Amino acid sequence: MARRENLCWMLGGSCGLALHGVQLEGVPRDVDIYADEQDGLQLQQLWKAYAVDEPEWNETERYRSLLSHYEYKGVSIELVGDFVVSTPLGQYVTGIRGLLWNYGLEVQLGHTFVHVMPLAHELVFNVLRERKDRVQSIVSVMNQSPQLHVDSMRMVWAQCSEHAQLSEALAELCPDIMSHIFTSH
Repeated sequence: MARRENLCWMLGGSCGLALHGVQLEGVPRDVDIYADEQDGLQLQQLWKAYAVDEPEWNETERYRSLLSHYEYKGVSIELVGDFVVSTPLGQYVTGIRGLLWNYGLEVQLGHTFVHVMPLAHELVFNVLRERKDRVQSIVSVMNQSPQLHVDSMRMVWAQCSEHAQLSEALAELCPDIMSHIFTSH
């Protein structure tokens, strides 16, 4: 698939978790790519030949994004632009360029370097959507080296609408990380 060096997009979901060494219950079924709206629109143009559907704003009770799907060499790809998660626990607005991009893992896959969403993003996203299986697996990796995740969690937390339930859940799951976040306010 074509790519441009100036576009910011990040690999997330089960593929991203696997690259972070997070234990998953099964193999990834698809590839999740996150981008801000403008980068997402450019990616949609680059990947048009592989499109399964037309990009459209998709909004459910929990999620809002500019969503499109692709098929490349038998692999399903979901492009998620301007992703927002809203649940009774809280709201989280993702931002890639200048935000998550600065904290993600950079992995070399073949001749290409790929930015992977930070585990702080994956943790907050999965807490909000109540995926306890994923949450426990993510937390077990994050708590092995909590200092590595403080800065990314601080940035992710700044993108959240504070709700007592979300802060309580995160403080219980990764106290060594969140103690740095809550004392910095």
